[in-house]
Amino acid sequence: EVRYTFNRQAHATVDAWEFEAQCRASGPGRDSGAEAALRAGLALYSGEFLPEFDNDWVVALRQRYRDVALQACRSLLALAGDRSEAEAQALVHRALEIDPLSEEFHRELILRFIEAGEPHRALEQFRLCERRYLDVLGMRPPEDLRELVAGIEHR
Repeated sequence: EVRYTFNRQAHATVDAWEFEAQCRASGPGRDSGAEAALRAGLALYSGEFLPEFDNDWVVALRQRYRDVALQACRSLLALAGDRSEAEAQALVHRALEIDPLSEEFHRELILRFIEAGEPHRALEQFRLCERRYLDVLGMRPPEDLRELVAGIEHR
């Protein structure tokens, strides 16, 4: 078996390492430096890590990087607070690009639309979620998500 290693002392950058370092550098602090690091890290995430490979180590890294990116979205949402609804919605959309089946982020977006007085957009988001669940998983979204929009559909 042949093994290769990368000389970390070499003058080179690896985007995956930089992505993870930026996202983790934000730490528990809630300052502009943390936000800038998270944004820089999230900007480096361009999709699944080596999607054409299914080696165990690749799948594990792919999942880890995906989790780090989703946590960056969560942290940025918390930092954004009530500052900008458009910014918050953009972050939720970004999270759904990373994980199109995320019940957490579909719910977040549906709730934001409801709170913004845009029930039609909440329904559109739910229908998109429902199509994704049916297409990929062959099932409907979880019951609590269906109940969230049930009241809107009957108005």
